Amino acid sequence: MSRRILVIEDEALFREQLVEYLSLVFPDLSIDQASTLAEAYDLCQRHLYHLIISDCVLPDGNACDLLRTSCTRVPVIVLTGYVQPELFARVLEQRSAPLEVLYKPVSLEKIRTLVERYLARNP
Repeated sequence: MSRRILVIEDEALFREQLVEYLSLVFPDLSIDQASTLAEAYDLCQRHLYHLIISDCVLPDGNACDLLRTSCTRVPVIVLTGYVQPELFARVLEQRSAPLEVLYKPVSLEKIRTLVERYLARNP
């Protein structure tokens, strides 16, 4: 079975750059994209993900809404421009999978390093 990740980001340019970069670095990885929580929920119902990379603030909610649902067993990397440690601390209590929070601006290299780490744990 191919490893699959989901990238959730409402800023189309950044999402496309991130997906293109990850596709080059990890050519055997299946990468799905969503720009809203509604799209992400739909994709999570249809596919099993090994990792989710999500912007924190989305047009129809925030990543914490997704983290509290069916994706509690999937490692998640949250990208945010907001410092909200108390918000993520509450979410961590409800999760059985790792949660990494990266503050924007974040380098693609840092994201790549984390993707490598999580995929190595979940072959």
